[in-house]
Amino acid sequence: MSKRPPGTAADRAMAALADRQDGVFAGWQLPEAARDPYAIRHRLRTRRLRRLHHGVYAYGHRRLTPNGHRLAGALAYGPTAVVSHRSAAAIWELMQTSQTRIDVTVPGTSRRSRKGIRVHRVRRLDPEDVTVVDGVPVTTVTQTLLDLATEANRNRMRRAIEQADRSGRLDLAALRRA
Repeated sequence: MSKRPPGTAADRAMAALADRQDGVFAGWQLPEAARDPYAIRHRLRTRRLRRLHHGVYAYGHRRLTPNGHRLAGALAYGPTAVVSHRSAAAIWELMQTSQTRIDVTVPGTSRRSRKGIRVHRVRRLDPEDVTVVDGVPVTTVTQTLLDLATEANRNRMRRAIEQADRSGRLDLAALRRA
């Protein structure tokens, strides 16, 4: 929980949103009254906000969790972006990674990678390939395994599938259909 926010409606909105989302939020998520660019700049200057990515902020002085960083990466690309590939595999505990960049999949073709984020573009994200884990939009286990197959070596892939199976998250029928 963050410290009790100062009395303005903008501060309360920012703090409430950050409390629900591992300490982070995107400007586009705020109510219109709290989206005032002056209010954001003022809170950045007074260090109530910390810019993580363009339009994405951490509220207060808290240390972010790995999921907070992952969510911030997805929020940087808007409401249709999801955490994917190795970052999703870490969420699902399919593999450990020392990768510091966040993998994000975005529908469409016009998005470029930003510092700390690796963007994967798809024409569209099917709703059945996306879910939410601990507040983070993420590809499903099946989609994550398919994404990993494009970049992981055979041994890492085998271990990820075995881990999905051990954890009870492997849907072999869905994997075959995909």
